[in-house]
Amino acid sequence: MTATVTAPNPNDQHQAVQRAEALLNQGHADEAERLLAGLLQANPASVQAQMLRGGALMQLGRHAEALTCFQAMAARAPRDPRGDHNCGVALMALGRFNEALARFDRALAADPDFTSAHYNKGATFSNMGRLREAVACYDQVLARDPANVEAWNNRGVVLQTLGELGPALDNIRRATELKPNDPAMLNNLSNLLRMLGRNQEALQACDRALAVAPDYPAALNNRGVALGALGRLEEALAAFDRAVQIRPEYPEAQENRGVMLTELGRPDEAAQAFDEAVRVAPRRIRGYYDLTETRKMTPGDPRIAAMEALAGELASFSAVDQVELTFSLGKTYADLGDHERAFQRLSQGGALKRALVGYDEAGSLEGMRRTAQAFTGEVLWRNAGKGDPSTLPVFILGMPRSGSTLIEQIIASHPEVYAAGESDAFRAAMVAMVSDHGTVDTPEGFARLGGAGLRRLGAEYLSRVTPRAGGAQRITDKSIEAFRFAGLIHMALPNTRFIHIKRDPLDTCVSCFTKLFVSDLPYTYDLAELGRYYVAYEALMAHWMKVLPEGSIIEVRYEDLVADLEGQSRRVLAHCGLAWDPAVLDFHQNQRAIRTASFAQVRRPIYTSSIGRWRVYEPWLGPLQEALGLP
Repeated sequence: MTATVTAPNPNDQHQAVQRAEALLNQGHADEAERLLAGLLQANPASVQAQMLRGGALMQLGRHAEALTCFQAMAARAPRDPRGDHNCGVALMALGRFNEALARFDRALAADPDFTSAHYNKGATFSNMGRLREAVACYDQVLARDPANVEAWNNRGVVLQTLGELGPALDNIRRATELKPNDPAMLNNLSNLLRMLGRNQEALQACDRALAVAPDYPAALNNRGVALGALGRLEEALAAFDRAVQIRPEYPEAQENRGVMLTELGRPDEAAQAFDEAVRVAPRRIRGYYDLTETRKMTPGDPRIAAMEALAGELASFSAVDQVELTFSLGKTYADLGDHERAFQRLSQGGALKRALVGYDEAGSLEGMRRTAQAFTGEVLWRNAGKGDPSTLPVFILGMPRSGSTLIEQIIASHPEVYAAGESDAFRAAMVAMVSDHGTVDTPEGFARLGGAGLRRLGAEYLSRVTPRAGGAQRITDKSIEAFRFAGLIHMALPNTRFIHIKRDPLDTCVSCFTKLFVSDLPYTYDLAELGRYYVAYEALMAHWMKVLPEGSIIEVRYEDLVADLEGQSRRVLAHCGLAWDPAVLDFHQNQRAIRTASFAQVRRPIYTSSIGRWRVYEPWLGPLQEALGLP
């Protein structure tokens, strides 16, 4: 007896497909996928069911199964460009980027105006690091659909990666104008504003995102970064805490939380945060870097083997990750006393970092020479007393890693002092002057500022540093580049007191060379360039010591400070016009936030182990010694 096969009712099948599509649109991908799988068992030829099931599988993260559905769809409807396009989307999710590009090209050959194919081709190029080609694809989308929010947003993100921050901001602002309540785009806007140094605006963008999505971890993380940049460290920590509370396995927020705890003087909690970041993302390099910076590594630590294994596949990581991993291993081997391997890794990291930064050495050294020529003793005498008369500022001058943080920590332990740290306020005031007077953006131009311009420059600087100083009698500023502008600072703020902290040249330079700086110090990653910069710095400081008025500047040797803490501290306070206070001798107990590479050192009592540190690396310092003119 032959069984009778009943053909599926087309109307029932159409209704089932509609039901599945509705479930998918409502976010019930698992239920939609089960329904569609049953439909395809009865009728494998349904192109619509294959497409919808593939979409459901994509939502469920089952990308390989989704690709099978889309391949079946493309085979059954070869003239429908959606099949190749969807295959491309699945292939992109699987990391098979070249195959994805081929599929998008096939879809575009069938329909050159298929905007989704242009868009996803751009996303694929972006994932491959082919950023200019990604921008071109987004341009194709916007030529056909000028109101495509995602294309504006992604184009801005790519331009941001390329370092074209102004155009990137224009693009992302356009996206937020088209979709003003999208938290992800507002978060992107915040991130970009922060990169531009516009931290208050960045905070406002985060707050807009969080008003729409209060538990959005990425916006909480960015809010914490913006608050940290504004000096509101406790609030920043609260934002990071909230982000990891919502998403415990969020390594970036854990890392930022650890950094904030470090700056707040809570190293044990910081180490726990970095440990957690490494645990949840064992292939993410930043966690290892933060951990090695805040902890002395010891033999047998399992993270050493993990870092060495990652270094075995160094080329697979981004350029920034390569730099951070090699510096992490350099610091680790130094902790273990293996100085040869430490220097090898630090040299490798320095070379990698140097390749990423632009440094016009000739221009930098010439700029210091021209500064000395422009700000002569006669120029300073002619402009004496013309600037703002405030007695608040105390500028600490010197090379990075020379002891400036230690000097500031000592002075900041006096109850009448506010420490501004590595402030960029004077440079920002100079930039503001340039925007109003386009001719002063050179040493010679600034040297020609008249009395009104100097008073305005001084007032502009004070407006940036005084709001958080309360009733302090002195404000310390240890901006790394302040030594380059000392003559101009004196003219704009004639009652400023300067303290020049000077350390042994080899110790200073080796300490710089072995550190990966957050700030832009491109001359520190090559021994010869570092030595030549030091020589130019020394010459400029000798000029300032000669031409600045008597009583406005003193020089303190780091080695003398370590050997005679009280005697040198009394000298420094007297120079600043401050009464003696023994609290400065307990500087390591001062819990103020410290945002420099020396945060760990100044949390400890005075020690001498940094003197002569260069000797462990002596066999490899030939280029530095030659540049310094040392035997």
